[in-house]
Amino acid sequence: MTTGTRAPNAAATFGLSFPSPAASDTNVVTVESSAPNHGLEQRGLTFGGFRATYSASTGQLLDACWGQMCRS
Repeated sequence: MTTGTRAPNAAATFGLSFPSPAASDTNVVTVESSAPNHGLEQRGLTFGGFRATYSASTGQLLDACWGQMCRS
């Protein structure tokens, strides 16, 4: 887990972006893992890793990606 400051256009570096009132937060927490996981929906698919960025002040999910979406 890392904490940091949101760079301009940071949402463009992630596979998914969730618009939110917290999107203007500059303090973020990023959680990453390379472990296989099922993502947000339990559909029987397994992804090789994930990365999720949260607002440090609210805990709201700001950006997320799974598997190969994290590599683009």
